[in-house]
Amino acid sequence: MINFILPILLVLIAFGSVSEAAIFSGTLKTKHGTAIAFCRLNAQPATGSSVELDSDRSGNFSVILGQGEWTLSADAQQIQAWGFSQMTGITISIIGDGSVTNNLVLFADMPLRTPVFTFSRSSAGALSFTVKGQGGTMATIYSSTDLVTWSPYYSRAIATTGFSYSVGNPPGFFPRRYFRVGASND
Repeated sequence: MINFILPILLVLIAFGSVSEAAIFSGTLKTKHGTAIAFCRLNAQPATGSSVELDSDRSGNFSVILGQGEWTLSADAQQIQAWGFSQMTGITISIIGDGSVTNNLVLFADMPLRTPVFTFSRSSAGALSFTVKGQGGTMATIYSSTDLVTWSPYYSRAIATTGFSYSVGNPPGFFPRRYFRVGASND
């Protein structure tokens, strides 16, 4: 008789715990909509052990969480190194066994850091720019022919640490062209 009751109890316990959990998923982005890849996140319940997860290459994350209130945070050292403000006050409520989707946005820490701008020119004449900057900012490369009048040349949101950009050598474009970079929170 005991051999018959034990498997039934194990099945009830297993199915009972599945119905009390839900998939929590979403995408981690900057305010400019750029995905934040490979960021460590932590979900802490009101009582019990926390659950760690990572965003993937596209900023997506997914984890199974039990019922209750969960507080979500990002790895403080990682996002500080990238230049983002701390994630605070993000609470998730898991009720029942349905899925919960919540896209998360990280914002640049203030004051903004000055980006570092380098460029090189290949023997074939192609120009490569590298911008190392603060996550959550919009970096704009400006060009000028006289060092007085500057026009936006290329803009891109920085997700974590910067970006590179290359351009060929259109005839007559680079001989007297100057470049600089600026970053904004807009």
